Amino acid sequence: MPEVIRWDVPGAERLDELLATPPPLGLRAGPTQRTFHRDLYFDTPDGDLHRRGATCRLRFDVDDRRALALDVAGVARCESRVLELEPRHIFGGDTAPARRLRAIVDPRRLAPQVELEIERRMRAARLPLVLVPQFVLAYDIITAREGIEGRPYECPAGRRGRGSARAPGVVEQRCRAAAAARRRRR
Repeated sequence: MPEVIRWDVPGAERLDELLATPPPLGLRAGPTQRTFHRDLYFDTPDGDLHRRGATCRLRFDVDDRRALALDVAGVARCESRVLELEPRHIFGGDTAPARRLRAIVDPRRLAPQVELEIERRMRAARLPLVLVPQFVLAYDIITAREGIEGRPYECPAGRRGRGSARAPGVVEQRCRAAAAARRRRR
């Protein structure tokens, strides 16, 4: 699984500014792609999954794909595409996350706890002398619904691609340093 680094940005204007400027380290970035998805996080009313260190996420992509993910801290993480449309049918399905979920709780007791609407803009980035992208820079605007106040939250993330020569930590340090330098110039 690719390494992911995340950090907060103070607002949507700052996020747009990051998208408009070249990335640090002399990285070359490709065109920006925009996508949307919605994540629903489920648990029982008593918080049985949370108490066991587990999270259950159902993702709906704008391209009509759905995925169920189950993460049990320190035990296992699995994610599978699903064909069913309704959560009750998805939880009763034959995917690995659904089977494992049924081993932990009765899926009839699950209810959505948090809904996240994510607008994602991505740019593939590479070092100047390398022809293949080494990083994917993702810029997310996240709006929380349900149990959390519905306010946007901006979060850029960098993900190291295959064949990357530098650890994402170096890119993160340079991104933070570049952002701090731009703030000082204002």
